[in-house]
Amino acid sequence: MTMTLRSRVAWFVAVVVVLPLLVGSALLQRSTQVSAVDAPRTVARAMDDALAQFDLVQERIFDQAELLALANAAARVTDDRSAPARRWLTEQLANPRAAARADFALIVRRDRTPLAIAYSDPAVDLDGRVDELADAVTGDAPPGLLTRSRALWPAGQFVGWVVTGVQIDDELLRSLPASNVALLDNGRVVAASRPVPRELAVPRSTRDGAGVPRVAGHALAVEAVSPTRQLLVWEPTPGTGPIVMAWVVLLVWAAAAVWLTLVAAQRAISDPVVQAAAVARKAADGDLGQRIEPAGAAELQSLSGALNEMGIEMDRRLRELADSRDQLRGALSRLGETLSSSLNLDRTLAVVTDTAMDTVQADRATLVLTTEDNDLETKIDRGFDLPDDTRFDAHSLPGWVVRTGLSVRLPADQVVIAPAVDGGILATHQLSVPVTGTATGGCIGALLLARSDRGPAFTEDDLRTVRTFASQAGVAIENVLLHQEARRLSLTDPLTELWNFRYFQLQALREVEAATRYHRPLGLLIVDLDHFKRVNDRHGHPVGDQVLAEVARRIRTSTRLPDIVARYGGEEFVLLLPGTDAAGAVVTAERIRRRVARLPIVAGGQDALRISVTCSVGVAAYPVHGASVEELLRRADVALYTAKSQGRDRVINADDVGAEVRVPATHRDSRVGAH
Repeated sequence: MTMTLRSRVAWFVAVVVVLPLLVGSALLQRSTQVSAVDAPRTVARAMDDALAQFDLVQERIFDQAELLALANAAARVTDDRSAPARRWLTEQLANPRAAARADFALIVRRDRTPLAIAYSDPAVDLDGRVDELADAVTGDAPPGLLTRSRALWPAGQFVGWVVTGVQIDDELLRSLPASNVALLDNGRVVAASRPVPRELAVPRSTRDGAGVPRVAGHALAVEAVSPTRQLLVWEPTPGTGPIVMAWVVLLVWAAAAVWLTLVAAQRAISDPVVQAAAVARKAADGDLGQRIEPAGAAELQSLSGALNEMGIEMDRRLRELADSRDQLRGALSRLGETLSSSLNLDRTLAVVTDTAMDTVQADRATLVLTTEDNDLETKIDRGFDLPDDTRFDAHSLPGWVVRTGLSVRLPADQVVIAPAVDGGILATHQLSVPVTGTATGGCIGALLLARSDRGPAFTEDDLRTVRTFASQAGVAIENVLLHQEARRLSLTDPLTELWNFRYFQLQALREVEAATRYHRPLGLLIVDLDHFKRVNDRHGHPVGDQVLAEVARRIRTSTRLPDIVARYGGEEFVLLLPGTDAAGAVVTAERIRRRVARLPIVAGGQDALRISVTCSVGVAAYPVHGASVEELLRRADVALYTAKSQGRDRVINADDVGAEVRVPATHRDSRVGAH
């Protein structure tokens, strides 16, 4: 037979409430009777434990006195100066070996006059009782103190005592293994772990064979620890009480509880619970518009309100998820289109950053990439307003993320990164994930996303989403970087790291067109090393390559930023000087010639060679020497040939050479031989 809710509640009250009360009352009665019998034995055991602990305290005090005697306390008595003796005692008590042994130490002369006193506990102050302590070196300690003394006999001669002790207070007695303990001195309570009941009168020791008595409803024990002092341990013994009356009250209360519970369950529980179950089933079927009219007890009304709020919140969350799904689909679509078609690094980085922000609703972001010197350079900044030249080092949060390849969610991971990170934490709510490539096999940067401190923190799902997204975006970013590097290598000379002649031709056409359009001059130089074949023949081509690389560096550092320096072929270099006329080009050529010849070039590795080289330079300028790239190259080549013919190591302007001069084919067509 199926039980109704009302029946279940009745059984619940009977089993869970009434029955445990009955059992507990019986056990309490039994425990009260047993406790009354066991109280004297309990007090006796507590006294034994307290005495053992009290003896340990006295032993530690005596050990401290022994340590001071072994440390030559007698020398302080012989010296008979109070200040040095006090400093010495203070240092000894501060020694770790003296920790927790004594609160104070005293040196007493043989005539029982005090020499010095020192304290290990700043709360203890016995300066006003020093004479009293000195008089008691061979007897009982003064009231409230526990002392031990050690006679000092240096070289068989008695010179005085060293006294150590502790102050007996309530805290000391609370450290003893007894709940209720007090110390009596000449029948007066000196200290107690708890207030001593007034009704306790202890005329004599209770451990002299007379047993442990009961006094005024207490079991107690008294034990002498010195001729004038006793330890008192007591424990109240429980009374029996009116047990029958308690049982009657308990049964009446239990019957009333069952009846009231059944009445309340009939009207306050069943109907609201049934209605709540019906609404919950409809919500499970997808109907989130159902609501419950609050009724019944406050708890059930709270349940109804919670179910209504749950329906409203679930409906809102479903709409948000739908909007977020559409937004994410659009963001990923834009990202896919950009990553599949764009080879522009700035546009790719911007799309990656903006998409990540949209995905987790971040309001700030920055994307950093690794540099050649292993720093991290800021490429995209959304909302942080970082300086343009901001770089993060290895000790910053982005540096830690790139170095370890781990992701960080703040503030959840604050403790994890705290020992290793001292910078780059840009916000309280922050995600930092590595941007990983495939070609390099490592991290190429880091993506940082942040929310306002007043907004919600990022979740673990947010971290997983951004981490997956960053790993995919890293492949696209790396592809763009590889494309840029391949393009750069196709336009540069690998030996000298200058532009190659192909790039020079492209730029020369643009510069001539710009010079024509804006009516500005354009200089062109051809630089050729003199007798370079001798360097290769004498020292070998590896050394010759080193010489070429150093000459290229000297030429590059002799020009302006807008100037274009390229390797023409072999040991020849060609330069474009935008905005420079023939006279200015000659000045630049002379500067290059002098810088190339000024210092020998060190080459050859371990067997370092100092090789001196010179160069010849031919100069031409637009428009005076030609209106096309081919004409300017021809006129500069003629000027270079003239410089070679006139002895080398010189600069010749095309103005000084007739346009009709012809350059021999061996010079014009060979860009790898010697001149």
